[in-house]
Amino acid sequence: MVKKSRKKYNYSINRKKLWQKSKKLPGIVDEVVRTNWLFRKTTAYNMQKMGIASDPNKLQPIPREPELTREFYERDNIPEEEMDVEEPPKTKAMEAFEAAANKKRRPVARHVTIDGECFYKYMKEKYGTNYKVRRR
Repeated sequence: MVKKSRKKYNYSINRKKLWQKSKKLPGIVDEVVRTNWLFRKTTAYNMQKMGIASDPNKLQPIPREPELTREFYERDNIPEEEMDVEEPPKTKAMEAFEAAANKKRRPVARHVTIDGECFYKYMKEKYGTNYKVRRR
């Protein structure tokens, strides 16, 4: 039986700094948000300036009383031409978000392992187009 050696403590590492770094918030990854974000302001203020709803419940609350729900559904049956809906002004951040969403992306390559490919070829040679038997 081999005796397991004791783990040695590394004195050259400052554990307090490591703990503080692990608790630090991660940086903002999205370039549009990072350029438009004001770090001294609150989250709600930043999202409002970018044209993003910080709380969807405040944006479109769900009515609780039966009378309000009836009005709510009647309002949905009105055609869009007759409704007076004000579009919020587009900010530079919203235009950048839309441009990023509409940008063409390269399709993701789906890789099959060599073993999976060999197994598929074997099943195709053995059973051909009989998919019911091949499925089992």
